[in-house]
Amino acid sequence: MKKILKYAFVALAACTLALTQTGCGKIKEIAPTSFEIETVKPNGMRSLTVFVAMGIHNPTIAFNVNEVNAILKHENLELGTLTVDPFSVKRKSDDVHHLRGLITVADNVSLFQVAAIAGNKTKLNECKIDVTATVSAGKIKKTIRKRDIPFSDLLNGMSTKTDSKK
Repeated sequence: MKKILKYAFVALAACTLALTQTGCGKIKEIAPTSFEIETVKPNGMRSLTVFVAMGIHNPTIAFNVNEVNAILKHENLELGTLTVDPFSVKRKSDDVHHLRGLITVADNVSLFQVAAIAGNKTKLNECKIDVTATVSAGKIKKTIRKRDIPFSDLLNGMSTKTDSKK
């Protein structure tokens, strides 16, 4: 179970990494530094509330992550979603952020399907994630989208294409 949750929150780390592709200088150095699952609370049979501690290295300006949504897919079948509560990152900091997320299994997918994919490394590596985050710093607001991120890329910390809207 913890392995599945860790992979789900890798999407959040990818979102933070997306910031590094949107600017120059020290903004490119913003990166997640640690990850730990603190608690998991079931919400019925189809969702979990997860509390994690994620370290973020930020050598530049303060910013807010206002919306984070990730969709996990396998062979174009949506398996579930991850939403994370808004959080702030202080300027020039190396802090651990305690984040709350909600993982929900898609309506058209059974728990057995999700468990079968999560328990099979080959199938898990075939999964892709779409991540959308809205980030703001002062009066600047940017929506960052990363689509079809291979799980293997996330786990290896590799970058992918970023589509942005101002």
